[in-house]
Amino acid sequence: HEFSSNYVEESTSLQHRNTLKVITCISKALSFLHNHGVAHRDLKSENILVATEQVEGGHEITDVRLIDLGIACYLDDDDAKIECCGSRGFIAPESILRNVGDLRKVDIWSLACTILERCCPDWFEREWFPVYVNMDFKNPGQAQMMELHHAVDAAFSQLALMKSVVFSFMQKALVVNPSRRSGTINLGNDGSNMNR
Repeated sequence: HEFSSNYVEESTSLQHRNTLKVITCISKALSFLHNHGVAHRDLKSENILVATEQVEGGHEITDVRLIDLGIACYLDDDDAKIECCGSRGFIAPESILRNVGDLRKVDIWSLACTILERCCPDWFEREWFPVYVNMDFKNPGQAQMMELHHAVDAAFSQLALMKSVVFSFMQKALVVNPSRRSGTINLGNDGSNMNR
């Protein structure tokens, strides 16, 4: 396989199938890392490579790879739990606040952001990303965190047209409060089973 970026030409009918493929493969990669006591901490579209094949309606993703473990850390690394790291647009709220309880949930948030970008690229660039660009990462205020809450609400309006499996995944992963966000992903037959 030759791998390229996560951005592929696809019809609407292929988008759902390709999105599920990305969720499934990256979930497996994260499960592997987490089961070995490691958090990725920089999951974003640029760190996902895909292999595709030409089909009617565009390109179907046939394989997915998670790359760049440059800022990965052990799950029990207390210093990592009080530093803000990752890429703008994909950083979990608790990481912004430097108060991470479970580093696995940081990766789950970043995966949700990646799927949001994949499903709604124009909206992500126009509405989601500016919330992070305007964020004061050295001293985030309550107003800035409320902007993130509002952006999540707006994201679900954008995602409402997605198939139920993707929407269900996002409801469990794109959750500002980490105590309510899933920490593991166990994809069942429909791809939607997640645990806290």
